[in-house]
Amino acid sequence: MLNFTVDEDYIDSVTAFNGSTEISLDNSTGNYLNSAELADGVYNVTMYSNDTASNKVNKTVSFTVDTVNPEVTVNTVEKSYNYNSSILNVTATDINLQSVVAEINGLENITLNGSTGYFLTSEIFNEGLNTVKIYATDLAGNVNSSENVTFRVDLTDPVITVNTVEGEYFNNGSDVLNFTVDEDYIDSVTAFNGSTEISLDNSTGNYLNSAELADGVYNVTMYSNDTASNKVNKTVSFTVDTVNPEVTVNKPVNGTTYTSSSAAINVTANDSLSNVSSVIAKIGSVRNVTLSFDGEYYTGNTGTLSNGNYEITIIATDLAGNVNSSENVSISIAVPRSSSGGGGGSSYSSDLSDGFTSFVIKNAVSNSNIVYGSEIDGEYAGELRENLYNSENYELSRDTIIVGGPESNGFANRYDSEFGVAITNDNPGENRGVIQIQNIQVHVGNFIKTYQVIYIAGSDRYGTQAALEYFKTLDELPSEPITVKWTANGPVLVE
Repeated sequence: MLNFTVDEDYIDSVTAFNGSTEISLDNSTGNYLNSAELADGVYNVTMYSNDTASNKVNKTVSFTVDTVNPEVTVNTVEKSYNYNSSILNVTATDINLQSVVAEINGLENITLNGSTGYFLTSEIFNEGLNTVKIYATDLAGNVNSSENVTFRVDLTDPVITVNTVEGEYFNNGSDVLNFTVDEDYIDSVTAFNGSTEISLDNSTGNYLNSAELADGVYNVTMYSNDTASNKVNKTVSFTVDTVNPEVTVNKPVNGTTYTSSSAAINVTANDSLSNVSSVIAKIGSVRNVTLSFDGEYYTGNTGTLSNGNYEITIIATDLAGNVNSSENVSISIAVPRSSSGGGGGSSYSSDLSDGFTSFVIKNAVSNSNIVYGSEIDGEYAGELRENLYNSENYELSRDTIIVGGPESNGFANRYDSEFGVAITNDNPGENRGVIQIQNIQVHVGNFIKTYQVIYIAGSDRYGTQAALEYFKTLDELPSEPITVKWTANGPVLVE
């Protein structure tokens, strides 16, 4: 460390002192060097030289002996970060610290800036895995290169894909919640219905509810966090309903015998969670009838049945697919040919309904087949008589009364153009119906037969109801079409 020369032919003595401490010297090489290794420290050395004539001289030099590497602590935690700058943080200490350099992924060296021992960088790191090695160098050339850190930069949120259909209804609580998470470094995946956590199973690759969910309406939020604290959530709503609808058969009454060829059906069906989606009446092995909901009841008509015994089974299905098919009633159909009505020797069918104010109208109904299309029109038709005919495959072979328009009544659709007023969804208009009569000829073999056809129909169900109710109050059959409308007080003639 100490190295000097003395130019003097008659040297008497050469010495060196660090303060009051003499430093032993070695002149074997021609230069004066410290003969013993100097300890670490700061030196302020004065060198003295005397010749034999007592001429004296001295010089002073300051230097530092430092054999210790800088101390380095990497403060950056080995983990994933959801940002890419201001990540690296190093503490480096040394009495003569010169520089702190970071080698990034073996490709790039950057000098860290800092004071009071803390060194930072605003370097932007690449997304993915980063390995940083620290080189701390002091003024004596000592280097500490033993410290390094590996961390991950992850700027991408997890992706949740919900496989459960929004608003879906389920008739069991197993594997109802179903979603996937696309993320290589998942930290946590949770699901909550409100504040209640739903336990999850990921053994199949999808996240499913691991315990069967109880009946109820669910609004589930799914959360996914990755190891860099990127967070995402999604919400899905669904209903679990494992209970069959409740069904009560109001009509027909079990064990009833009908003297008409059809019977009205009236059913109460309720479901507390998922609502009733359909109610079907299975009429023995003859047909299935889909009942219409009027806001309170599910109604319809059996359609024309031959004399005999029938079991009517009600099949109610809710939106979750639960089915109640346990409710049934038995009825008998026993239609007599005819019976005599009172007054004037007139003969009326025994299945006529009450409420006719005119023998003319009553006689017209008694002598006609009643043809309906939809189930609701079948209910209206039942207000004329019980013996009804479905319009499907019905052929004109007798005086006929059509109930309902061409949209739902196939027979009306065939003959609508024969009448003066065509019935559509727009004509005669909302809540309006028309009563009109036409004699229609049909070919039967070599003969032409003429039948009276009464057409009672409206643009909607209330229009048809208005026309039918008004028809029952007529004294005579109308010679021209009559338009009526339904009001809160019943049918009213449109002038």
